[in-house]
Amino acid sequence: MDPTASLFWLLEEPLIHRARLDVRDSSRPGLSQRLVSAGAVKLRHIVDAAGPRLHDAETLASRLGLRSNRHTRNILNAWTTKLTTEELEMLQDYASGAETPDEGDPFPELGLEVDQSELTAPLLVSQRVNMHMVNRKALYKLCVQAFNKRQLSGRRDTVWRERLAVQEDCKPVWRVLYKAPLNKRSVGQAKLSIYKSRKHIEDASGDELLPMFVSLVKARVRVDF
Repeated sequence: MDPTASLFWLLEEPLIHRARLDVRDSSRPGLSQRLVSAGAVKLRHIVDAAGPRLHDAETLASRLGLRSNRHTRNILNAWTTKLTTEELEMLQDYASGAETPDEGDPFPELGLEVDQSELTAPLLVSQRVNMHMVNRKALYKLCVQAFNKRQLSGRRDTVWRERLAVQEDCKPVWRVLYKAPLNKRSVGQAKLSIYKSRKHIEDASGDELLPMFVSLVKARVRVDF
């Protein structure tokens, strides 16, 4: 979702486990392990060491056990790039004392999005949902895509596209192939009709059974004898 507008929750932003401020890559091997070992897994911990302007690379390098101040400065620059202009302004106000963290700020909205990089398929629909507003069906569908995205990648939504040469922009409408289910009223009327027919047969004499049977078959099968 949108970045938080709260200084308190901005300082609580995590730095590991693929969070928004996770800057680990091949050029920074072992960064997550160093952050965990140093107990610096939130932006607050980095701000306490490097200052609200994120410029004190020497102090942060000492806390993380890094030998190169240049490498530490590159890490600080990566975090700065991840922050929005509004968030950088909040840190500037925090540095000048114009703004202080408020624990009473409401918790920011959470969003969920499946990482579909390098994956394409009609069954994989890129979308971001609001965890405060999403319904159970949409959340379940998104989780199924996340757990099976490798198997769904490159897979068509139906085998009939190849067999019938159906284009991707033509969506299948399966209701044209199936009869709609009976409603409760129709089922009730059918049961009542069957009951009356059986009752009538039970009360009929032997001579009346054959014509009655023929009329029932005609009414249901619609054939002529």
